[in-house]
Amino acid sequence: MRGMRSLPLCLGVLLASFCLVRTMPVFAAGVTSLMAEAPPLGKLPRWAVPQSYDLHLRVDPKQDDYSGKVSIKLQLKQSSDHLWLRGQDLKVGKVTITDAAGNPHQGKYIAVAPKQGVSRIDFGGELKSQTLTLDMAFNAPFNGQLQGLYKVSDAGQPYAMTQMEPISARYAFPCFDEPDFKTPFTLHLTIPADEVAVANTQQVKQTQDADGWKTLTFAPTQPLPTYLVAWAVGPWDIVDGPDIPATPWRAHVTQLRGVAPHGQGARMQRSLAMVPGIIEMEEDYYGFGYPWNKLDLLAAPDFSAGAMENAGLVTFRD
Repeated sequence: MRGMRSLPLCLGVLLASFCLVRTMPVFAAGVTSLMAEAPPLGKLPRWAVPQSYDLHLRVDPKQDDYSGKVSIKLQLKQSSDHLWLRGQDLKVGKVTITDAAGNPHQGKYIAVAPKQGVSRIDFGGELKSQTLTLDMAFNAPFNGQLQGLYKVSDAGQPYAMTQMEPISARYAFPCFDEPDFKTPFTLHLTIPADEVAVANTQQVKQTQDADGWKTLTFAPTQPLPTYLVAWAVGPWDIVDGPDIPATPWRAHVTQLRGVAPHGQGARMQRSLAMVPGIIEMEEDYYGFGYPWNKLDLLAAPDFSAGAMENAGLVTFRD
């Protein structure tokens, strides 16, 4: 594995996440709802608006693919017999649409423009404007181009991790993969019992499952675009860093951890020691506090150049 990049270079993009709390989505007026409607190859229509995601994934980095279920609460802003969303290289099975009265409707997922990642959900009949819940089961291969949910190896050990920026979440799970859609995400990861996982938010629950698996549940995020949703599974070393103390801009203490490939945790100490000062400097510069309650600094074993910031989880590569 190559040496880790020095922290100031790695964290040059870190606090761009400050700006997320300042922008709110603006949705355009609805459009005509027709089964014969041409697929939207540009922006998705704004008459179907996601409100929240509950995402369950079963991930083993030693395998070639993974499976999952996603439940999307959404606002249907006009009568329609379908909606449009994003999905690419996914095999979607059972689709259920639950209406505001709690009645289930059997749906169908159709990859209308697979190269552009545009898919349609057919409702099986017209539904009036209301709040719906869309449930989909799916499976997919780990991406081979470092997009969506992909797999890399270090010292013979496989790791599964995400790269959703700018529009690659569609490779990982069915979603409304456009940056002005900002919603909370709740993530559940079922992984082999000997593996470790991290995500945007803190882990709040763990259950032991049958046959050597465990399920980790993470706290709901603040409203995020899909390109900032992140998780990583593998034999990671987790190293506690110094807590980031409260400042005049931020009343809470922020937990800091380093996440490194197996056997590399000790190399995180120098970088972790520098983070509190960088956070304080950036808070003074921007004039508001770091908005997340934890920060994981993850050294990725994929040998690609650059750094990527997510809400509460910073990935850097050398």
